[in-house]
Amino acid sequence: MSDFSGKHILTGRKILLFSRFFLQIGLCCIVFSFFSCQKVYTPKPTAYPRISYPQTDYIKAERLPFPVTFKYPNFVKLDIPTRTDKQQKWANLHFIPYQATLYTGFLICDSKEKIREHFIKNESSLIKETQPHTTIYKEEFTSDDSTVTGFLYEIAGNTANPIQFMVTDGHRQMFRGSLYFNYLPNRDSIKDILDGMTKDIRNLMESIRFKQ
Repeated sequence: MSDFSGKHILTGRKILLFSRFFLQIGLCCIVFSFFSCQKVYTPKPTAYPRISYPQTDYIKAERLPFPVTFKYPNFVKLDIPTRTDKQQKWANLHFIPYQATLYTGFLICDSKEKIREHFIKNESSLIKETQPHTTIYKEEFTSDDSTVTGFLYEIAGNTANPIQFMVTDGHRQMFRGSLYFNYLPNRDSIKDILDGMTKDIRNLMESIRFKQ
């Protein structure tokens, strides 16, 4: 009994050792195959659907409630609000396909000093209303005939108000505009749209003429 039992014990130990050996090999193979078959993923930049901006003709806006003319894209809707006061008058340009509006206003000033004060006040408000650490690009503007001067402001980053401008005849009259989207856009996703709008706003500025 004792020999049998002893032999059985030895045989049992060998089986156990072999079982552990093959089990370890099997586990190693499984682990190796798991990692070797696993795909390595690398982050990819976010892709946005391309939205094209139309090539447009320009319409001359002349029947405005203030002595200014300018050209604007033919697909844009010109809206003249009924609300006016003794000094300020408005006209809005709706870029309906892109949920954006260029709000414009006309202002009469008493002197060149008042014009300068309005420019300073406008820039101060722009800086105050812009998110901290956001870059604001200021570009000086002069028309071909030098009768209209001013500035174009481009606000970087994701903002609903990426473009503003202010121009004057240098004597008493001022005209300004501010582009607003009806939502907070991602700048990368609307790059082509914003580039097209910037071009059209530049063209509008170049075409502005004061009648008086």
